[in-house]
Amino acid sequence: MDDFFNLADTLEALANGQVILYPTDTVWGIGCDATNSAAVARVLEFKQRPAGQGLIVLVDSLDMLKRHIDYLHPRLQTLLDIHVRPLTMIYPHVVGLDAGVLASDGSAGIRVTKDSYCKALIGSFGKPIVSTSANMPGQPHPTHYGAITSDVLQSVDHVVRHRQRDTEVREPSVIARWNEQNEIEPIRH
Repeated sequence: MDDFFNLADTLEALANGQVILYPTDTVWGIGCDATNSAAVARVLEFKQRPAGQGLIVLVDSLDMLKRHIDYLHPRLQTLLDIHVRPLTMIYPHVVGLDAGVLASDGSAGIRVTKDSYCKALIGSFGKPIVSTSANMPGQPHPTHYGAITSDVLQSVDHVVRHRQRDTEVREPSVIARWNEQNEIEPIRH
């Protein structure tokens, strides 16, 4: 049975600093409260990601995004509203998130999700959530739930039931940076 509207267990896991496995607007992700140092450290350790490399973070709205960045250019806001494919933007000078999600220069990749499940989860939680692909380092990202390996499933504290039967192949987001010339600089297509 799909667990879409029963967010209680997942919200409790996030509030308790646990690491979750959940469907995002792209691929299945490993996530946690992006403000919780201990939870972020566990995700970084699992992904074998060195300090300063950063993690992608999901927010539910432009309002939540604006609480964590110093400025949102109007052209970028328009792009975020109309972009069809999920778009992760690298923002400089990010505040209010755990240092482990930040790159060494203080920037972070943040995506305003349009996925209804993620919007409901993040909106109910009230804080950004980490979103890194649910794979071990060096392995391909899982394109659907059935592609997630048992070692990943065993490494998390909570697995969301929503969309486990979905076999639609999903891809990672586009990643770009808004540069000093007020232009989009693609990083990953």
